[in-house]
Amino acid sequence: MLFFKKQQNMGGEDFKNYLFLNLFFLFIILFLTGCSDGDDNKNASPTPTSTLGEFYIKSAVYDNNATEIPTDDKLYIYFDQAINSASIAADMSTNYTLEGTGVIGTASTSIYDDTRFHQHIIFLNNDGSTSIALVANDTNISIASSVLEDTLGNYTMYDTNKTTVKKFRVMLKTGQTTSYIANDDGYYQSGKNRSYTDNGDTVIDNATGLIWQQEDDNITRNWIDAGTYCADITLDGNSNFRLPTIEELVQLTDKGKAAVIDPIFINTNSSNYWSSTTYSLDTQIAWYVDFRTSFDNTGDKTTSNYVRCVR
Repeated sequence: MLFFKKQQNMGGEDFKNYLFLNLFFLFIILFLTGCSDGDDNKNASPTPTSTLGEFYIKSAVYDNNATEIPTDDKLYIYFDQAINSASIAADMSTNYTLEGTGVIGTASTSIYDDTRFHQHIIFLNNDGSTSIALVANDTNISIASSVLEDTLGNYTMYDTNKTTVKKFRVMLKTGQTTSYIANDDGYYQSGKNRSYTDNGDTVIDNATGLIWQQEDDNITRNWIDAGTYCADITLDGNSNFRLPTIEELVQLTDKGKAAVIDPIFINTNSSNYWSSTTYSLDTQIAWYVDFRTSFDNTGDKTTSNYVRCVR
């Protein structure tokens, strides 16, 4: 399209002016057309933006309060950043999704404390009718879809991410009462006091809630057979025993006792006892505890050691 018609016999200078004017008016038309399109777009629907935040559960810790009933249990959940406390539903069961053993009852209550690592504490329901105790390392927790929000009002994009619920670790006093070097166990004597109840063929650890085999059968076994023995044993009417973890077995030692264990555990051998914990750098090796010294160490799983089961 030309805005000015070319004249015949147009000289060089006139032809330049002719091209300049046509290009100039073409630019004006294109500019005005662009402005008009922009005005029209002002009334168009905006492109939707993402409403997904990036907060997630960093860790979840379960405390069964050393009892077998869920009504006094607590679940500690820690987020990577602050969440909107107003988004926490009154029904605790709708805030999270659990996989594995455990149920958060609908009557459960909670406290959210943003000053303590974005901590959400859930108290399992008071009547015990709907809550089922969680099993540490067997239960996974994730944020339920479209419930919890961050402080900007966005739901998390990590709804399906699962965090394994860990056991609340109760630290017992080691039993050492004399201080030999600065800042050792004898100096601080930190941890909970030990307390046991003789239950017949078992001993209840009142501090941790664990139930131990009171007297082992004085037979040494390799690691595989040790696990089978605990899985098959029945004591005081219960059969769900297992090998203790290395942390549990170490805490059973008592440096304040002559045999490095409370005498309520009858006829303990001054020797090595298997744990269920495999050595992280070699799956053919597992941890054990020496009940001569109270120290832990590792050995080949084909080695024969004594066994004390726990549940």
